[in-house]
Amino acid sequence: MTKQDLTRCLTLRRRLEQSRGLLVSLETAGLADEATSVKETISGLETELQRSEAAVMDWIGGIEDDTMRMIFRLRFLHGMSWETVAALIGGKNTGKSVSIRYHRYLEAHHVK
Repeated sequence: MTKQDLTRCLTLRRRLEQSRGLLVSLETAGLADEATSVKETISGLETELQRSEAAVMDWIGGIEDDTMRMIFRLRFLHGMSWETVAALIGGKNTGKSVSIRYHRYLEAHHVK
């Protein structure tokens, strides 16, 4: 697993959400041809995201620390911001402190 693999999962999720929003707008505007094209894009993104999530979930499953595992799940499988992740895991965590923990974990485990 690489940082790029993790980020790709997050990026695919965001692209899928944007495409779904666009689809609603196109359908509301009665633009059927454009909506069909976006539906095809959505289908491809869903397939890519499923593959990406499967690989990320498998990798995350190997993280021994429960809190660190949850940080990765919330960020990369649920697409949450660092601030939201920090709020959910509790304590005196901030978005910045959770992000720093993420980067330190990757460094410690030689993930590039």
